[in-house]
Amino acid sequence: MTQTLRVTYDPEARAAYLYLTGTIRAGEAKRTIPLTDEGVEDIILDFDAEGHLIGIEILNPALLHPTLMAQAVRPGGMPLTSP
Repeated sequence: MTQTLRVTYDPEARAAYLYLTGTIRAGEAKRTIPLTDEGVEDIILDFDAEGHLIGIEILNPALLHPTLMAQAVRPGGMPLTSP
């Protein structure tokens, strides 16, 4: 079964989230690893209890490819009016 990548973007927080496994329930991410570049955390990787990557949080929207940004919706599923 193929799942489609789901992307949300919160314009107030200026953060995007890429869901790699469909819905991620509260507490499902058991380990998070921030990736830093020159002391700035722009990307956070979320892993489940088995060590599978389940989601990616992007705290710098400039890092998100425009095609993915065009697919993004607000958390909760509401469409974006503008990024």
